[in-house]
Amino acid sequence: AVRDRLANMETQQGNQRLGFSKVLEMAKECGLGMIKGVTLNVEVTAMLQKFHDLGVVVWYNNENLRDLVVLNPQWLIDAASTIIRDPKLHPMAQDPKIRVEMKVEWKSLFNDAVLDVKLLPLLFPDDKYTDNERTQIVVLLEMFGLIVNINHDEDHKSWLVPSLLQESKTPISPLRCKNGGEPAVCYLYFDLGSVKNGKVLSCGDLEEGF
Repeated sequence: AVRDRLANMETQQGNQRLGFSKVLEMAKECGLGMIKGVTLNVEVTAMLQKFHDLGVVVWYNNENLRDLVVLNPQWLIDAASTIIRDPKLHPMAQDPKIRVEMKVEWKSLFNDAVLDVKLLPLLFPDDKYTDNERTQIVVLLEMFGLIVNINHDEDHKSWLVPSLLQESKTPISPLRCKNGGEPAVCYLYFDLGSVKNGKVLSCGDLEEGF
């Protein structure tokens, strides 16, 4: 019964996401929470986890995302593509306002692949998203590896958006071995920990290793 009501809210009422408390209320109306020794909260948590595993909803039982029950994955796709896009090919209604009010931050995002926290209220305006939902979107994008936090300062948070990185226009000269030998093929491994700590590897760093 709960599954049918969730499907109905998405298909007929157009609700793409719900809060956990709303699902609790719905579950109680459908008769859940009547098992002796099992609270409604515990039963609904198990139900949502099962629904998530079956692909009925998108839901994560952690502190930051527990209150977000996504009925239609398209909501997440739309949120991600608000950031990860080419604004020339896929302009959005809020773009002109952002270009005027956040010129530096706009350039930083689409030229340098760095998302500034100050852009979030404009990318995800109040008429469509709550403050809490903006935070949840960021948490989800970090979880999926679509953005990486590179500045943890609460007032100046920023994230690297790897998908927006552009090919360097500055030609890179081939590396030369110190002993005068032929250049060698090498492979670089970058872990997210290095990026999060703000570490940058340059050609000069590589040359020091030869």
